[in-house]
Amino acid sequence: MRKLFLLLILLSVSNLYSEGSLLLLSEDFSGLKLKAELANPKIYKQNDEIFIKVNIYNPENIEKSSLISNDKKYSFDIDLVNMQNRSVYRNKDYYISFHKTQPVFYNIIKLNSDEGFTYTLRLNDYYDLDISGQFFLKVYYYPNLKKGSENDAKIVSNQLTINLRPGDIEEDYIVELKSLEDEKRLFAEKKSPDEVVRYVLDARMKGEWEKFFLYIELEKLIQWNNIFNSRYRKADIERKKEILTEYKEYLKQNSIDEISYLPHGYKIMRTEYTEGKAKVETIVEYKYIDYIEKKYYTYFLFKKGSVWYIESYEVMNLGSKE
Repeated sequence: MRKLFLLLILLSVSNLYSEGSLLLLSEDFSGLKLKAELANPKIYKQNDEIFIKVNIYNPENIEKSSLISNDKKYSFDIDLVNMQNRSVYRNKDYYISFHKTQPVFYNIIKLNSDEGFTYTLRLNDYYDLDISGQFFLKVYYYPNLKKGSENDAKIVSNQLTINLRPGDIEEDYIVELKSLEDEKRLFAEKKSPDEVVRYVLDARMKGEWEKFFLYIELEKLIQWNNIFNSRYRKADIERKKEILTEYKEYLKQNSIDEISYLPHGYKIMRTEYTEGKAKVETIVEYKYIDYIEKKYYTYFLFKKGSVWYIESYEVMNLGSKE
């Protein structure tokens, strides 16, 4: 059972606290993992509110402890960069709030094996979102609180992608731009089932989204997604199109356990197919900061005309290596 203990510390402007006064040792929280995802994935407009769901979980077999402050700026930070990998400046309110002298309440959280806590962060509390373009973000969790030092212990999340378009852009311009993009659309070619899987995984590793989605049947894949399935089944034809667009943007967020999660490498193990159905078994590797995780994917494909498409998949964890 999770146990929470309310404590109080005073943080000063120049030195939040010394290394010798930390309450937790690194082994208390080592092994904890952090997953981030957009609460409402879509293409946002400038100055929209953007919320990020973060989950701290313990995959270890022993109990772990960490700290969580009531003011989440002392527990979480968000790194936002543009397409050129240049950092976006944090807003003035964040700097003033973080560096002023104030009492900071926090809890000690104890997590048993496979337990986790979920929190919601507001990106606007860290950045002014009067910008446009495509951006990448990672969330940092500080299990001993953030003290303003580069040596602060932290856990890094997966990377997310957000798209911000100008709030006053004309809708007809968006339609025109989409039609131009459609003219450059790739066309699916005749490939064997294992070649399709290779094509999709290679495209994801290169960040080529148009190629990645080329051989994925989203209308079938969405029916296996717990977040979108119910809404999609109940929607009319026009609404289904909108939900599919949302689902596509969701898949671009690099969420763990989704087919679109960025692989580090892969190996095709086995291919079976009949006249209209096929399955391709593949070991996929995912690289984290200090280890590589292996998962065994079984991709299920169906044939439409002369082209094979991925319609669903199953995944099994194989463990990790350093």
